[in-house]
Amino acid sequence: MLLAAGAIFGLGYGNFQSCAQAIALKGISVERLGIDTSTFYIFLDSGIGFGPYFLGVVIPSLGYGGMYEVLTIVILLSLAAFVYLFRKRKILDNA
Repeated sequence: MLLAAGAIFGLGYGNFQSCAQAIALKGISVERLGIDTSTFYIFLDSGIGFGPYFLGVVIPSLGYGGMYEVLTIVILLSLAAFVYLFRKRKILDNA
């Protein structure tokens, strides 16, 4: 069961990473492609590296349930910001 869960997680993460990179770099000029790709990976690696540390600091005070509630709010706010910013740039309208 653990191996199956790991395989499913790996497939989902691999798909998410490539889709997120495609969305982040869509509409970028060729001159800025290298800079924007490296910026994407810097923030991706920072989130993967620092995210568990900061969430581990939250758990003693809020517990796991509180941590998931905070993450739900963060995800919803991020989704709203994404839709607002990308609709403004007209990138999602062409997708």
